[in-house]
Amino acid sequence: MNHKKAIAYIRVSTTHQDVERQRIKFKEYCKNNNLQANEEIIDFGISGAKSDRPGYLRLQALTGKDADILVVSELSRLSRQEEILETINIIQNIVYNGLSLIFLDAPNKIYEAHSTLDITAVSYTHLTLPTICSV
Repeated sequence: MNHKKAIAYIRVSTTHQDVERQRIKFKEYCKNNNLQANEEIIDFGISGAKSDRPGYLRLQALTGKDADILVVSELSRLSRQEEILETINIIQNIVYNGLSLIFLDAPNKIYEAHSTLDITAVSYTHLTLPTICSV
């Protein structure tokens, strides 16, 4: 049987945190969905607001030749950008490069490879819109 290949992106923002929880979730997801867990890209002790993270730069260079799907435990592991459009652009670049993308905190929503991201279809569990005004 030819399994689809999966890559995990794992990030913790401090060296006091452990990557093991994210690693276990990735391996369980792969096992339950007949995916081959190919690689784990890890940024250890680096804020998600920084765009020069080594692992993050590596995943930006991934294509469909590297894997079929990128698995991330939750959006905050991928990006802590304050600008929502920057985060949407990150997701769009990943799928444009030929990888499907899934966030394990919303496993029913898969951003399919080579698709154009419909901003209205972006899962609201992933994006928190800023407050426009307060009462």
